[in-house]
Amino acid sequence: MRRLSLVLLITVAAAAADQPAVAIVEFEAKNCDQGIADAVGEILRTEIIDTGKFRVIERAQLERVIEEQSLQVSGLIDSSTAVEFGKLVGAEYVAVGSVTGLGGTFTVSVRYINVETAEAALGKTETVNNEDELPEVCRRLAAELTGLPYSGTSASSGGGRIAFQAFRGGNWEIFVMDADGSNQRQLTNNSSWDYEPAWRPVE
Repeated sequence: MRRLSLVLLITVAAAAADQPAVAIVEFEAKNCDQGIADAVGEILRTEIIDTGKFRVIERAQLERVIEEQSLQVSGLIDSSTAVEFGKLVGAEYVAVGSVTGLGGTFTVSVRYINVETAEAALGKTETVNNEDELPEVCRRLAAELTGLPYSGTSASSGGGRIAFQAFRGGNWEIFVMDADGSNQRQLTNNSSWDYEPAWRPVE
Protein backbone atom coordinates (compact mmCIF):
# COMPACT_ATOMS: atom_id res chain seq x y z
CA MET A 1 0.00 0.00 0.00
CA ARG A 2 1.36 3.39 -0.94
CA ARG A 3 1.52 6.12 1.65
CA LEU A 4 1.65 9.86 1.21
CA SER A 5 4.33 12.00 2.76
CA LEU A 6 4.46 15.77 2.84
CA VAL A 7 7.29 17.51 1.01
CA LEU A 8 8.00 21.06 2.16
CA LEU A 9 9.18 23.22 -0.69
CA ILE A 10 10.86 26.33 0.65
CA THR A 11 11.30 28.03 -2.70
CA VAL A 12 8.68 28.88 -5.29
CA ALA A 13 8.77 26.51 -8.24
CA ALA A 14 9.00 28.00 -11.71
CA ALA A 15 5.67 27.85 -13.52
CA ALA A 16 5.11 27.22 -17.21
CA ALA A 17 5.16 30.43 -19.22
CA ASP A 18 1.83 29.70 -20.89
CA GLN A 19 -0.08 29.41 -17.61
CA PRO A 20 -2.09 32.51 -16.70
CA ALA A 21 -1.34 33.89 -13.25
CA VAL A 22 -4.17 34.19 -10.73
CA ALA A 23 -4.17 35.87 -7.34
CA ILE A 24 -6.70 34.38 -4.91
CA VAL A 25 -7.45 36.90 -2.19
CA GLU A 26 -8.86 36.07 1.22
CA PHE A 27 -12.57 35.28 1.19
CA GLU A 28 -15.04 37.59 2.87
CA ALA A 29 -17.21 36.16 5.64
CA LYS A 30 -20.84 37.31 5.60
CA ASN A 31 -22.95 36.32 8.58
CA CYS A 32 -20.53 33.49 9.44
CA ASP A 33 -17.21 32.97 11.18
CA GLN A 34 -14.15 34.33 9.35
CA GLY A 35 -12.39 31.04 10.02
CA ILE A 36 -14.90 29.27 7.77
CA ALA A 37 -14.22 31.75 4.95
CA ASP A 38 -10.45 31.36 5.45
CA ALA A 39 -10.72 27.57 5.24
CA VAL A 40 -12.85 27.75 2.07
CA GLY A 41 -10.36 30.11 0.41
CA GLU A 42 -7.41 27.90 1.36
CA ILE A 43 -9.02 24.70 0.12
CA LEU A 44 -10.04 26.37 -3.16
CA ARG A 45 -6.53 27.77 -3.59
CA THR A 46 -4.97 24.35 -3.08
CA GLU A 47 -7.40 22.65 -5.45
CA ILE A 48 -6.74 25.22 -8.21
CA ILE A 49 -2.98 24.81 -7.80
CA ASP A 50 -3.37 21.06 -8.24
CA THR A 51 -5.23 21.44 -11.54
CA GLY A 52 -2.04 22.82 -13.11
CA LYS A 53 -4.14 25.20 -15.23
CA PHE A 54 -3.09 28.38 -13.45
CA ARG A 55 0.04 29.78 -11.88
CA VAL A 56 -1.30 30.72 -8.47
CA ILE A 57 0.59 33.64 -6.97
CA GLU A 58 1.91 32.77 -3.55
CA ARG A 59 0.15 34.15 -0.52
CA ALA A 60 3.48 35.41 0.83
CA GLN A 61 3.80 37.68 -2.21
CA LEU A 62 0.20 38.86 -1.84
CA GLU A 63 0.76 39.65 1.83
CA ARG A 64 3.89 41.67 1.03
CA VAL A 65 2.03 43.78 -1.53
CA ILE A 66 -0.91 44.29 0.82
CA GLU A 67 1.45 45.43 3.57
CA GLU A 68 3.56 47.66 1.31
CA GLN A 69 0.53 49.32 -0.27
CA SER A 70 -1.45 49.50 2.99
CA LEU A 71 -4.33 47.62 1.37
CA GLN A 72 -7.05 45.78 3.23
CA VAL A 73 -7.93 42.29 1.97
CA SER A 74 -11.55 42.79 2.96
CA GLY A 75 -11.72 45.74 0.56
CA LEU A 76 -10.70 43.67 -2.46
CA ILE A 77 -14.24 42.73 -3.42
CA ASP A 78 -15.01 45.14 -6.25
CA SER A 79 -13.66 45.00 -9.78
CA SER A 80 -11.72 48.29 -9.67
CA THR A 81 -9.77 47.44 -6.51
CA ALA A 82 -9.16 43.87 -7.68
CA VAL A 83 -7.73 45.20 -10.96
CA GLU A 84 -5.36 47.55 -9.14
CA PHE A 85 -4.24 44.72 -6.88
CA GLY A 86 -3.81 42.33 -9.81
CA LYS A 87 -1.51 44.76 -11.58
CA LEU A 88 0.61 45.16 -8.45
CA VAL A 89 1.19 41.40 -8.12
CA GLY A 90 1.47 40.65 -11.85
CA ALA A 91 -1.70 38.59 -12.16
CA GLU A 92 -3.89 38.17 -15.23
CA TYR A 93 -6.83 37.27 -13.00
CA VAL A 94 -7.85 38.00 -9.43
CA ALA A 95 -10.23 35.57 -7.76
CA VAL A 96 -12.49 37.18 -5.17
CA GLY A 97 -15.03 35.33 -3.11
CA SER A 98 -17.27 35.20 -0.10
CA VAL A 99 -18.98 32.72 2.18
CA THR A 100 -22.46 33.70 3.36
CA GLY A 101 -24.24 31.97 6.21
CA LEU A 102 -28.03 32.10 6.25
CA GLY A 103 -30.47 29.92 8.16
CA GLY A 104 -28.00 27.07 8.59
CA THR A 105 -26.94 27.09 4.92
CA PHE A 106 -23.68 28.36 3.42
CA THR A 107 -23.33 30.00 0.02
CA VAL A 108 -19.89 30.17 -1.58
CA SER A 109 -19.46 32.72 -4.36
CA VAL A 110 -16.32 33.09 -6.48
CA ARG A 111 -15.56 35.52 -9.32
CA TYR A 112 -12.54 35.73 -11.61
CA ILE A 113 -11.77 39.35 -12.46
CA ASN A 114 -9.86 39.88 -15.70
CA VAL A 115 -7.16 42.42 -14.79
CA GLU A 116 -6.82 43.69 -18.36
CA THR A 117 -10.52 44.28 -19.01
CA ALA A 118 -11.70 44.88 -15.41
CA GLU A 119 -14.62 42.55 -16.09
CA ALA A 120 -15.76 39.39 -14.34
CA ALA A 121 -14.47 36.66 -16.65
CA LEU A 122 -16.22 33.88 -14.76
CA GLY A 123 -18.40 33.52 -11.70
CA LYS A 124 -19.77 30.56 -9.77
CA THR A 125 -22.02 30.21 -6.74
CA GLU A 126 -22.99 27.12 -4.76
CA THR A 127 -25.11 26.65 -1.65
CA VAL A 128 -24.86 23.77 0.82
CA ASN A 129 -26.95 22.77 3.81
CA ASN A 130 -24.16 22.44 6.35
CA GLU A 131 -20.51 23.27 7.00
CA ASP A 132 -19.31 19.71 6.38
CA GLU A 133 -20.18 20.02 2.67
CA LEU A 134 -17.95 23.06 2.07
CA PRO A 135 -14.75 21.15 1.12
CA GLU A 136 -16.64 19.27 -1.59
CA VAL A 137 -18.05 22.57 -2.89
CA CYS A 138 -14.50 23.91 -3.17
CA ARG A 139 -13.48 20.92 -5.27
CA ARG A 140 -16.43 21.37 -7.61
CA LEU A 141 -15.78 25.11 -7.92
CA ALA A 142 -12.10 24.54 -8.65
CA ALA A 143 -13.03 22.13 -11.44
CA GLU A 144 -15.61 24.52 -12.90
CA LEU A 145 -13.36 27.58 -12.68
CA THR A 146 -10.54 25.77 -14.48
CA GLY A 147 -12.75 24.04 -17.06
CA LEU A 148 -11.91 20.54 -15.87
CA PRO A 149 -14.35 17.67 -15.31
CA TYR A 150 -15.21 17.08 -11.67
CA SER A 151 -13.97 13.68 -10.52
CA GLY A 152 -15.34 13.80 -6.99
CA THR A 153 -11.87 13.46 -5.49
CA SER A 154 -9.25 15.91 -4.32
CA ALA A 155 -5.76 15.84 -5.75
CA SER A 156 -4.57 18.13 -2.98
CA SER A 157 -5.38 15.95 0.00
CA GLY A 158 -3.22 13.26 1.49
CA GLY A 159 -5.35 10.52 2.99
CA GLY A 160 -8.19 12.93 3.68
CA ARG A 161 -5.88 15.72 4.86
CA ILE A 162 -4.97 19.07 3.36
CA ALA A 163 -1.59 20.77 3.68
CA PHE A 164 -1.54 24.55 3.62
CA GLN A 165 0.55 27.57 4.48
CA ALA A 166 -0.53 30.37 6.80
CA PHE A 167 1.01 33.62 8.02
CA ARG A 168 0.86 33.28 11.79
CA GLY A 169 3.05 34.71 14.51
CA GLY A 170 4.81 36.99 12.03
CA ASN A 171 6.01 34.16 9.79
CA TRP A 172 4.83 31.73 7.07
CA GLU A 173 4.49 28.20 8.44
CA ILE A 174 3.11 24.86 7.16
CA PHE A 175 -0.01 23.29 8.63
CA VAL A 176 -2.17 20.26 7.91
CA MET A 177 -5.89 19.79 8.54
CA ASP A 178 -8.62 17.29 7.84
CA ALA A 179 -10.59 17.76 4.62
CA ASP A 180 -13.43 19.38 6.55
CA GLY A 181 -11.11 22.03 8.01
CA SER A 182 -10.86 20.45 11.47
CA ASN A 183 -7.83 19.17 13.43
CA GLN A 184 -5.37 21.78 12.28
CA ARG A 185 -1.78 20.97 13.23
CA GLN A 186 1.34 23.10 12.72
CA LEU A 187 4.26 21.25 11.09
CA THR A 188 6.95 23.93 10.92
CA ASN A 189 8.11 26.53 13.41
CA ASN A 190 11.27 28.41 12.51
CA SER A 191 12.56 31.84 11.52
CA SER A 192 12.59 31.15 7.76
CA TRP A 193 9.48 31.32 5.56
CA ASP A 194 8.01 27.89 4.89
CA TYR A 195 5.45 27.59 2.11
CA GLU A 196 4.25 25.61 -0.94
CA PRO A 197 3.63 22.23 0.74
CA ALA A 198 3.00 19.27 -1.59
CA TRP A 199 2.13 15.61 -1.13
CA ARG A 200 4.10 12.83 -2.77
CA PRO A 201 3.57 9.06 -2.77
CA VAL A 202 5.94 6.91 -0.72
CA GLU A 203 6.41 3.27 -1.59
